[in-house]
Amino acid sequence: MTSNSRAIARSSNEDPAVQKSCAAHSLNAELVSVWVAAVSAAAAILGATVSAIISYLVTGRTINSQERLEQKRLRASIVTNERLRWLQDIRIRLSELYVKLDSQYTLIKRPLEAASAQAIQVMLDEYSAEIMLETHMITLMLNDKDQEQIALKSELQAALSFMQDCFQQTRQEEQSFDDGQYAIIKERIFKLATLIGSETWSQISNLE
Repeated sequence: MTSNSRAIARSSNEDPAVQKSCAAHSLNAELVSVWVAAVSAAAAILGATVSAIISYLVTGRTINSQERLEQKRLRASIVTNERLRWLQDIRIRLSELYVKLDSQYTLIKRPLEAASAQAIQVMLDEYSAEIMLETHMITLMLNDKDQEQIALKSELQAALSFMQDCFQQTRQEEQSFDDGQYAIIKERIFKLATLIGSETWSQISNLE
C-alpha cells in the first residue's frame, strides 16, 4: 500500500461522517436486497396462487362438463329403454288383440247348430271381454298428440264397430260378412303400428 492510500484509509477510519455514510450505504443495499427477495417471494406466491385458481376452475369446469354429459347419457338411456319397452308392449298387445279378433270373427261366421250354440256364445262373450280390455289398454298407451297414434285409435274403434255389426248379422236370417273390410281394417292397424315403430326408432336415434 502506498503512502497516499494509507493516508486516505487513516483519514476514512478517523472521519465519523465517512463512516456514517458507508454504514448508510450498506444498510440501503441490504434493504434493497430484502425488498427484492420479498417481491420475488410475493411474485412466486401470487403466481402459484393464480395457477392453482386457474387449475381449480379448469378442473371444475371439466368435472361439471363430464357430469352433464353423464347425466345426458343417463337420461337418454332411460328414455330409450322406456320407449323400447312401450313399443314392445304395444306390439305384443296388438298381436294378442288380433289373435282374439280373428278367432272371434271365425266363430261368428261359422254356422251354428242348436246343440253348440250356447257353448259358442260363451266363447264369443269371453273373446269380447278380452278384446275390449286389450283395446282399452292400447288406447290408454297412445299419445293424443301423435298423428299415427291418433289414427291407430280410430282404426281400433273401427275394428270394434265392425265386430258389432257382425254380431248384428248373426241375428238375421240372411247373413253377409265383409271379409274384405275386415282385412282392410286389419292391414291399416298393422301398417300404423309399423309407422309408430319407425317413428320411435327415429326418436331413439336422435337421442344418441
